Amino acid sequence: MKNKFLIILTLMLLSSLFAKDVPTDSSRYTRVHSNNIELNSKEEAALIYDKSESISKTLDESSGDGIEKNYVNFSEYKICGKTYNKNKVRITYPQISGLSDETKLKAINKLLEEEALDILSGYLQDDPKLKNLTLDINYEVKLKNNKYFSVAYSGYGNVKGTAHPLSLFYTTNINVENARGMRLVDYADVMNILKKLKDTTTVKVVSSEEEVAEAQKNALVEMNDGELLSILKDSDFRVENGKIIIPEKGGYSYMEENNIVISLPVSHAIGDHAEFLVKK
Repeated sequence: MKNKFLIILTLMLLSSLFAKDVPTDSSRYTRVHSNNIELNSKEEAALIYDKSESISKTLDESSGDGIEKNYVNFSEYKICGKTYNKNKVRITYPQISGLSDETKLKAINKLLEEEALDILSGYLQDDPKLKNLTLDINYEVKLKNNKYFSVAYSGYGNVKGTAHPLSLFYTTNINVENARGMRLVDYADVMNILKKLKDTTTVKVVSSEEEVAEAQKNALVEMNDGELLSILKDSDFRVENGKIIIPEKGGYSYMEENNIVISLPVSHAIGDHAEFLVKK
C-alpha cells in the first residue's frame, strides 16, 4: 500500500512539472493541420505562430489592410467613351477612371486620346479645317487587366472627290503599370510571331466573310518573310521626342487574353487591312 502511494505521489509531481511548460495562452499554441500533416510539438507550433505574427505585423505597418500604400488596384479601373466631333468627322475613343494614382491616370488618358486622334494628322495637312473629310471611327476594348490595356479602332474614311472610302483600322496598347504605350516588339518576340503567321495550319483570319478571309489568307501566304518581318518590327504607334509617330508600313497589333492579333495592310479589293490571330 505504501509503495502504491509513493508511485501515485511521484506521478502527480511529474504531471505538475510538465504542466508548467505548456503555455496557458491557447492562441500561441494550437494544433495545426496543413496538407494533412499534424504539428503537435510546442516548438513547431511556436515557429508557425512567430512567422504568422511577423507577416501580419509587416502588412499592418505597410497599411491598415495588409496592402502596400503604393499599390494601385488597376483591375478596378472603369472605361467610358469620349467623342471628337468636327464637321463630318467623328472619333470615339476610351478614357479610364478609377485609378488612385492620378499621375498615371492622366498619362494613360492623354496617350489614348493622342493615338486615337493622330489619324487626323495626315488629313489635316491638306484640309486644315476638315471640310472635305468624312470619318467615322469607334473603338473596342480587346484586353483590360491590371497590367495591360489593349484597344482596337475601326471605321471608314472618305475624302471628297476620291474614288471610294477606305476601311480604317489601328490600335493602342498600354502598359498600365507604368502608363506607357507598347508596340508589338515590346511585348512579343516578332520572329516567333512571324513563324506563327506563316503556319497556315494554326493562323486564323479574323474576318467573318468567308471569301474575304480566304483572299486575305492567300495574301499572307504570298508575302515574303523579309517584308512581313519588316512590318512586324515597325508595327504600332511609337513616341519620338514627345510626338506620336504612325507606323510607316501600316502594321498594328492588339492583345487578347490568350492571343495576339496582327493587322496587316492589304489591297482595297480585299479589305484595306487584314487581321490574323495567333496564340501567345
